[in-house]
Amino acid sequence: MASIEKVKNYNPDWIENEFKSNRVENSIRYDINDIFTLRTNIFYEELKYRGGSSNLFVQNGNIIKNGSSIRKSAWAETKNNGANIYFDSKFDTGSVSHTLTTGYSLSSRKYYVSSDHQSNAYFTDNINLNDFKNFAKPDDSLWRNNGIIGTQQRELDSATKYKNILIGDDIVFNDQWSALVGVNYATIVNTSYSNGVQSSKYDVSELTPTLSLIYKPFENLTTYATYIESLEAGTIVGNDYSNANEILDPYKSTQYEIGAKYSMLDERALLTASLFRIEKANSYEDTSTVASLGSPTLTQDGEQIHQGVELGLTGKVTDNLTLMGGVTFMDLSVEKATNPTLEGKKPTSAATRMAKLFAEYNIPYINGLSINAGAYYTGKSYINADNTRFFPSYTLYDAGLRYKTKLGNYPTSFNLTVQNLTDKAYWITNSMVGEPRAVAFSMKMEF
Repeated sequence: MASIEKVKNYNPDWIENEFKSNRVENSIRYDINDIFTLRTNIFYEELKYRGGSSNLFVQNGNIIKNGSSIRKSAWAETKNNGANIYFDSKFDTGSVSHTLTTGYSLSSRKYYVSSDHQSNAYFTDNINLNDFKNFAKPDDSLWRNNGIIGTQQRELDSATKYKNILIGDDIVFNDQWSALVGVNYATIVNTSYSNGVQSSKYDVSELTPTLSLIYKPFENLTTYATYIESLEAGTIVGNDYSNANEILDPYKSTQYEIGAKYSMLDERALLTASLFRIEKANSYEDTSTVASLGSPTLTQDGEQIHQGVELGLTGKVTDNLTLMGGVTFMDLSVEKATNPTLEGKKPTSAATRMAKLFAEYNIPYINGLSINAGAYYTGKSYINADNTRFFPSYTLYDAGLRYKTKLGNYPTSFNLTVQNLTDKAYWITNSMVGEPRAVAFSMKMEF
């Protein structure tokens, strides 16, 4: 895999994308009395997207024609909705205090596309990666179906439903000892469709516990040990792969963590440290199918093991300046794979080292105005499952402005952010480069 020169964006200017989104959400909290509280939330969201993308296989600085393509897509739509209700009750058993929570949540995601949703144009020759920026738009005859897209009605392509029934207890034994104990009965129903007709489905339920024990040896120091299980939905394979629309198996992830939090400098700074181990399904791109099938295959085999240490520091350097930083060091490996060549290898697209530094400064003479900036480092990671090629490390920079005020009686904030400030080029997968510089503006009003 060749390194990328700093000449973003690689895509030609005629490759454009358009997004539309609408979201409605409502939350209610009702304190019935000093003992009982009822909390509920409901939301509905519609997301629409159309545009173009490139799927590139690069070797020694050249785009390889076999497997590389340009794609344009008509409007696709995602509809998300969900609701939850939780009931909290506070009581004592002797000298032990409890906050018991029971609840139910339900959410779903439905994805709609037309049968002529997209069209691909494949490369006829190898070209240099740096020449791709000026690549001319292919003639209609080079696109599948002559580039005609979106003439058919959108139909349901995939649907995922999550259901959770939970009970948890926040237990306080004394000033030093406390615990969080809970169990969740999780259900995931994942369905894939072809031309509106169901093609595959799974319906899986698991009982997943959560346990956290907290100990405060003295006022400023908190230590903890945590065990968490979680049921995760299997990926519905995207159109860039040879096994598009296949549903990969759901899996149960497990996390172990021990850590400490230390407040210092009159609580102006917080130092955190943790040791962790995460076990989850190992998925990767099998590029051996490119020659025969024209695209890679998304495969799931074995478990990814992520274990390491994370250190963090947050503090107010002055009344107006806040700094937040952290580093993560991990040992990565693949275990329990049916393919023996994967055993002991490092999972793909996972870095062993990461670091971040974020600063926010409140402008003294303009009430409510603050500026911020961040730097985020990601170490090298492997491209392929047999670990013979790797992505180089990269650092991204962000910057932004935030202004808090009131419009009438409503607290309102305006945010301007610039992500990837330097327009850094970096790899995400072996066929996809990272997002270029992006500017976003948002407004939030609290009613």
